[in-house]
Amino acid sequence: MKRFEMREAWAFMVQLMRAQGLKATAICAALLLAGFAMKSPYTDIIAAILPPNSGPIMLDSPSQIGAVVIPVVFTPILLAMIVSAFVAWRMCLWGHDESALQSVVRGLVSSLPGTLATVVLMFLFAAVGFIFLLPFGGALANVLNGFADVQTYLPFVLALLVVFTAVPLFVAARLGIFGPYMTAYKSRNPVPALRESWEMTEGLTGSLMLYLFMVQIVLGGAYLVLRIVAGILGMYNEYAGIAVTYISTLALTVILSFVFAGVYLALAARSEWGEDDIEAVFD
Repeated sequence: MKRFEMREAWAFMVQLMRAQGLKATAICAALLLAGFAMKSPYTDIIAAILPPNSGPIMLDSPSQIGAVVIPVVFTPILLAMIVSAFVAWRMCLWGHDESALQSVVRGLVSSLPGTLATVVLMFLFAAVGFIFLLPFGGALANVLNGFADVQTYLPFVLALLVVFTAVPLFVAARLGIFGPYMTAYKSRNPVPALRESWEMTEGLTGSLMLYLFMVQIVLGGAYLVLRIVAGILGMYNEYAGIAVTYISTLALTVILSFVFAGVYLALAARSEWGEDDIEAVFD
Protein backbone atom coordinates (compact mmCIF):
# COMPACT_ATOMS: atom_id res chain seq x y z
CA MET A 1 0.00 0.00 0.00
CA LYS A 2 1.36 3.41 -0.99
CA ARG A 3 1.85 5.97 1.73
CA PHE A 4 3.37 9.39 2.14
CA GLU A 5 5.28 10.27 5.30
CA MET A 6 5.48 14.03 5.88
CA ARG A 7 8.38 13.69 8.31
CA GLU A 8 10.29 11.64 5.76
CA ALA A 9 9.75 14.24 3.02
CA TRP A 10 10.85 17.00 5.38
CA ALA A 11 13.93 15.04 6.45
CA PHE A 12 14.92 14.49 2.81
CA MET A 13 14.48 18.21 2.14
CA VAL A 14 16.73 19.13 5.06
CA GLN A 15 19.38 16.62 3.94
CA LEU A 16 19.31 17.98 0.41
CA MET A 17 19.67 21.55 1.60
CA ARG A 18 22.67 20.60 3.71
CA ALA A 19 24.27 18.78 0.79
CA GLN A 20 23.53 21.13 -2.12
CA GLY A 21 21.82 24.18 -0.63
CA LEU A 22 24.64 26.71 -0.98
CA LYS A 23 25.54 25.80 -4.55
CA ALA A 24 21.90 25.67 -5.64
CA THR A 25 21.20 29.05 -4.01
CA ALA A 26 24.17 30.65 -5.76
CA ILE A 27 23.09 29.39 -9.19
CA CYS A 28 19.43 30.28 -8.63
CA ALA A 29 20.53 33.76 -7.51
CA ALA A 30 22.22 34.34 -10.86
CA LEU A 31 19.26 33.03 -12.84
CA LEU A 32 16.76 35.10 -10.85
CA LEU A 33 18.91 38.18 -11.27
CA ALA A 34 18.52 37.77 -15.02
CA GLY A 35 14.75 37.52 -14.56
CA PHE A 36 14.66 40.68 -12.45
CA ALA A 37 16.80 42.50 -15.00
CA MET A 38 14.39 41.79 -17.86
CA LYS A 39 11.55 44.19 -18.49
CA SER A 40 8.20 42.55 -17.85
CA PRO A 41 5.37 42.98 -20.37
CA TYR A 42 3.02 42.85 -17.38
CA THR A 43 3.72 46.50 -16.49
CA ASP A 44 2.94 47.71 -20.01
CA ILE A 45 -0.30 45.72 -20.13
CA ILE A 46 -1.48 47.18 -16.83
CA ALA A 47 -0.50 50.66 -17.95
CA ALA A 48 -2.54 50.23 -21.13
CA ILE A 49 -5.61 49.08 -19.20
CA LEU A 50 -5.25 51.39 -16.21
CA PRO A 51 -3.79 54.79 -17.16
CA PRO A 52 -1.45 56.48 -14.65
CA ASN A 53 -3.12 58.57 -11.92
CA SER A 54 -6.48 57.04 -12.80
CA GLY A 55 -7.40 56.74 -9.12
CA PRO A 56 -8.87 53.50 -7.73
CA ILE A 57 -8.55 50.36 -9.83
CA MET A 58 -11.63 50.12 -12.03
CA LEU A 59 -12.14 46.64 -13.36
CA ASP A 60 -15.59 46.65 -14.85
CA SER A 61 -15.53 43.56 -17.04
CA PRO A 62 -14.25 39.96 -16.97
CA SER A 63 -12.06 40.73 -19.97
CA GLN A 64 -10.20 43.42 -18.01
CA ILE A 65 -9.86 41.13 -15.00
CA GLY A 66 -8.46 38.37 -17.22
CA ALA A 67 -6.12 40.80 -18.96
CA VAL A 68 -4.71 41.83 -15.59
CA VAL A 69 -4.45 38.34 -14.07
CA ILE A 70 -3.36 36.03 -16.93
CA PRO A 71 -0.16 37.88 -18.01
CA VAL A 72 1.37 37.14 -14.59
CA VAL A 73 2.10 33.65 -15.96
CA PHE A 74 4.51 35.05 -18.50
CA THR A 75 6.60 37.45 -16.41
CA PRO A 76 10.36 36.93 -16.75
CA ILE A 77 10.73 36.59 -12.98
CA LEU A 78 8.29 33.68 -12.81
CA LEU A 79 9.95 31.98 -15.77
CA ALA A 80 13.33 32.46 -14.08
CA MET A 81 11.91 30.84 -10.93
CA ILE A 82 10.80 27.77 -12.90
CA VAL A 83 14.13 27.44 -14.69
CA SER A 84 15.94 27.85 -11.37
CA ALA A 85 13.88 25.03 -9.88
CA PHE A 86 14.97 22.60 -12.61
CA VAL A 87 18.61 23.54 -12.10
CA ALA A 88 18.21 23.12 -8.35
CA TRP A 89 16.64 19.67 -8.84
CA ARG A 90 19.54 18.64 -11.05
CA MET A 91 22.00 19.69 -8.38
CA CYS A 92 19.93 17.96 -5.67
CA LEU A 93 19.65 14.60 -7.38
CA TRP A 94 22.84 14.39 -9.44
CA GLY A 95 25.21 16.85 -7.79
CA HIS A 96 26.97 13.92 -6.14
CA ASP A 97 27.91 12.48 -9.52
CA GLU A 98 28.77 15.55 -11.61
CA SER A 99 30.35 18.97 -11.33
CA ALA A 100 28.37 22.10 -10.56
CA LEU A 101 28.86 23.32 -14.14
CA GLN A 102 27.51 20.05 -15.55
CA SER A 103 24.51 20.25 -13.24
CA VAL A 104 23.79 23.80 -14.36
CA VAL A 105 24.09 23.07 -18.09
CA ARG A 106 22.07 19.85 -17.94
CA GLY A 107 19.52 21.45 -15.64
CA LEU A 108 19.08 24.33 -18.08
CA VAL A 109 18.59 21.89 -20.98
CA SER A 110 15.92 19.91 -19.15
CA SER A 111 14.30 23.15 -17.98
CA LEU A 112 13.32 24.09 -21.54
CA PRO A 113 10.62 21.41 -22.02
CA GLY A 114 9.92 21.42 -18.29
CA THR A 115 9.26 25.15 -18.21
CA LEU A 116 7.07 24.87 -21.30
CA ALA A 117 4.99 22.15 -19.62
CA THR A 118 4.71 24.20 -16.43
CA VAL A 119 3.63 27.33 -18.29
CA VAL A 120 1.03 25.34 -20.24
CA LEU A 121 -0.38 23.98 -16.96
CA MET A 122 -0.45 27.45 -15.43
CA PHE A 123 -2.06 28.91 -18.53
CA LEU A 124 -4.73 26.21 -18.47
CA PHE A 125 -5.43 26.94 -14.83
CA ALA A 126 -5.59 30.69 -15.56
CA ALA A 127 -7.95 30.00 -18.47
CA VAL A 128 -10.20 27.82 -16.32
CA GLY A 129 -10.19 30.50 -13.63
CA PHE A 130 -11.05 33.13 -16.23
CA ILE A 131 -13.96 31.03 -17.50
CA PHE A 132 -15.11 30.61 -13.91
CA LEU A 133 -14.99 34.40 -13.46
CA LEU A 134 -17.03 35.15 -16.58
CA PRO A 135 -20.47 34.79 -14.95
CA PHE A 136 -19.29 36.74 -11.91
CA GLY A 137 -17.24 39.49 -13.53
CA GLY A 138 -19.61 42.27 -12.47
CA ALA A 139 -19.84 41.00 -8.90
CA LEU A 140 -16.06 40.72 -8.57
CA ALA A 141 -15.57 44.19 -10.04
CA ASN A 142 -18.00 45.65 -7.50
CA VAL A 143 -16.16 43.96 -4.61
CA LEU A 144 -12.72 45.04 -5.88
CA ASN A 145 -13.85 48.61 -6.42
CA GLY A 146 -15.55 48.86 -3.02
CA PHE A 147 -19.03 49.29 -4.44
CA ALA A 148 -20.35 46.19 -2.64
CA ASP A 149 -19.80 44.57 0.72
CA VAL A 150 -17.94 41.25 0.65
CA GLN A 151 -20.74 39.65 2.66
CA THR A 152 -23.15 40.39 -0.18
CA TYR A 153 -21.17 38.06 -2.41
CA LEU A 154 -19.97 35.67 0.31
CA PRO A 155 -20.90 32.46 -1.62
CA PHE A 156 -19.00 33.76 -4.63
CA VAL A 157 -15.99 34.72 -2.49
CA LEU A 158 -15.92 31.26 -0.91
CA ALA A 159 -16.15 29.59 -4.32
CA LEU A 160 -13.32 31.81 -5.50
CA LEU A 161 -11.18 30.73 -2.54
CA VAL A 162 -11.82 27.08 -3.36
CA VAL A 163 -10.93 27.49 -7.02
CA PHE A 164 -7.80 29.54 -6.43
CA THR A 165 -6.57 27.76 -3.29
CA ALA A 166 -7.72 24.14 -3.25
CA VAL A 167 -7.37 23.53 -6.98
CA PRO A 168 -3.71 24.70 -7.17
CA LEU A 169 -2.92 22.55 -4.13
CA PHE A 170 -4.54 19.56 -5.81
CA VAL A 171 -2.59 20.13 -9.03
CA ALA A 172 0.66 20.62 -7.09
CA ALA A 173 0.02 17.44 -5.10
CA ARG A 174 -0.65 15.30 -8.17
CA LEU A 175 1.71 16.85 -10.73
CA GLY A 176 4.26 18.76 -8.65
CA ILE A 177 6.95 16.08 -8.74
CA PHE A 178 7.09 15.77 -12.52
CA GLY A 179 10.14 18.07 -12.55
CA PRO A 180 12.13 16.04 -10.01
CA TYR A 181 11.03 12.89 -11.86
CA MET A 182 12.36 14.27 -15.16
CA THR A 183 15.60 15.11 -13.39
CA ALA A 184 15.95 11.75 -11.64
CA TYR A 185 15.56 9.86 -14.91
CA LYS A 186 17.47 12.47 -16.97
CA SER A 187 14.45 12.84 -19.22
CA ARG A 188 13.63 15.73 -21.51
CA ASN A 189 10.06 14.69 -22.15
CA PRO A 190 7.59 16.14 -19.63
CA VAL A 191 4.61 14.10 -20.86
CA PRO A 192 5.60 10.71 -19.36
CA ALA A 193 6.90 12.57 -16.30
CA LEU A 194 3.49 14.15 -15.77
CA ARG A 195 1.87 10.75 -16.18
CA GLU A 196 4.27 9.15 -13.69
CA SER A 197 3.74 11.97 -11.22
CA TRP A 198 -0.01 11.40 -11.41
CA GLU A 199 0.41 7.66 -10.87
CA MET A 200 2.96 7.98 -8.05
CA THR A 201 0.67 10.30 -6.09
CA GLU A 202 -2.51 8.30 -6.66
CA GLY A 203 -4.23 7.62 -3.35
CA LEU A 204 -2.01 10.13 -1.55
CA THR A 205 -3.74 13.34 -2.60
CA GLY A 206 -5.09 14.25 0.83
CA SER A 207 -1.81 13.84 2.72
CA LEU A 208 0.18 15.60 0.00
CA MET A 209 -2.26 18.52 -0.11
CA LEU A 210 -2.09 18.83 3.69
CA TYR A 211 1.71 18.82 3.62
CA LEU A 212 1.88 21.40 0.84
CA PHE A 213 -0.78 23.50 2.55
CA MET A 214 1.29 23.67 5.74
CA VAL A 215 4.36 24.57 3.69
CA GLN A 216 2.30 27.20 1.88
CA ILE A 217 1.13 28.76 5.14
CA VAL A 218 4.68 29.07 6.50
CA LEU A 219 6.42 30.16 3.30
CA GLY A 220 3.50 32.24 2.06
CA GLY A 221 3.24 34.07 5.37
CA ALA A 222 6.96 34.80 5.48
CA TYR A 223 6.99 35.87 1.83
CA LEU A 224 4.00 38.17 2.38
CA VAL A 225 5.69 39.85 5.34
CA LEU A 226 8.87 40.39 3.34
CA ARG A 227 6.92 41.81 0.40
CA ILE A 228 5.19 44.25 2.77
CA VAL A 229 8.61 45.26 4.10
CA ALA A 230 9.82 45.66 0.51
CA GLY A 231 6.85 47.88 -0.26
CA ILE A 232 7.51 50.07 2.76
CA LEU A 233 11.23 50.34 1.97
CA GLY A 234 10.41 51.03 -1.66
CA MET A 235 8.59 54.21 -0.65
CA TYR A 236 11.86 55.58 0.71
CA ASN A 237 14.43 53.85 -1.46
CA GLU A 238 13.46 52.03 -4.64
CA TYR A 239 16.58 49.88 -4.72
CA ALA A 240 16.12 48.72 -1.13
CA GLY A 241 12.60 47.57 -1.96
CA ILE A 242 13.83 45.72 -5.04
CA ALA A 243 16.62 44.09 -3.03
CA VAL A 244 14.23 42.74 -0.39
CA THR A 245 11.86 41.52 -3.12
CA TYR A 246 14.75 39.78 -4.87
CA ILE A 247 16.00 38.09 -1.69
CA SER A 248 12.51 36.93 -0.68
CA THR A 249 11.84 35.57 -4.18
CA LEU A 250 15.17 33.75 -4.19
CA ALA A 251 14.46 32.17 -0.79
CA LEU A 252 10.98 31.12 -1.90
CA THR A 253 12.30 29.57 -5.13
CA VAL A 254 15.09 27.60 -3.49
CA ILE A 255 13.02 26.32 -0.56
CA LEU A 256 10.09 25.26 -2.76
CA SER A 257 12.47 23.46 -5.09
CA PHE A 258 13.91 21.49 -2.20
CA VAL A 259 10.43 20.83 -0.78
CA PHE A 260 9.29 19.13 -4.00
CA ALA A 261 12.60 17.28 -4.29
CA GLY A 262 12.03 15.96 -0.78
CA VAL A 263 8.50 14.90 -1.64
CA TYR A 264 9.80 13.08 -4.71
CA LEU A 265 12.47 11.22 -2.73
CA ALA A 266 9.92 10.23 -0.08
CA LEU A 267 7.75 8.68 -2.80
CA ALA A 268 10.61 7.35 -4.92
CA ALA A 269 11.94 5.31 -1.99
CA ARG A 270 9.06 2.94 -2.70
CA SER A 271 9.35 2.98 -6.50
CA GLU A 272 11.83 2.01 -9.20
CA TRP A 273 14.15 4.90 -8.32
CA GLY A 274 14.68 3.27 -4.97
CA GLU A 275 16.79 3.28 -1.85
CA ASP A 276 20.15 2.67 -3.55
CA ASP A 277 19.66 5.67 -5.84
CA ILE A 278 18.57 7.82 -2.92
CA GLU A 279 21.53 6.80 -0.80
CA ALA A 280 23.84 7.80 -3.66
CA VAL A 281 22.37 11.31 -3.60
CA PHE A 282 23.76 11.87 -0.12
CA ASP A 283 27.08 10.06 -0.58
